[in-house]
Amino acid sequence: LNMPIDVPRFKQAHDARREMTRKARARVSQMSTGCVAEDAIPLEVVNMGMTFSSGVRLFRDLSLSVPQGSLVAITQGNNVKARSTFMKLLGQVIFPTEGQVFIPTNLRVLHVS
Repeated sequence: LNMPIDVPRFKQAHDARREMTRKARARVSQMSTGCVAEDAIPLEVVNMGMTFSSGVRLFRDLSLSVPQGSLVAITQGNNVKARSTFMKLLGQVIFPTEGQVFIPTNLRVLHVS
């Protein structure tokens, strides 16, 4: 019954996300993009890796940057576990074992399974 909870990890992730958004907003506001600064901050996955406690590794050194408002298709062979895990990582249902997933705080993330 006394199971560990993820609240401290969620709080740590949220605090890091807020700090990264603040820095990205300052960086983007210096550029003249013609749009609201928050809308010019890309979604980023930086050196992300995911290894389960069983030792199964799904991702290693995955990095990508996607501008807000872009439509992206995620396809990868027959490995359904990798796609669903990636979506859980984006939705912050689970956290990567390496690297980070950055979604600006002005965006809301929802994972429905």
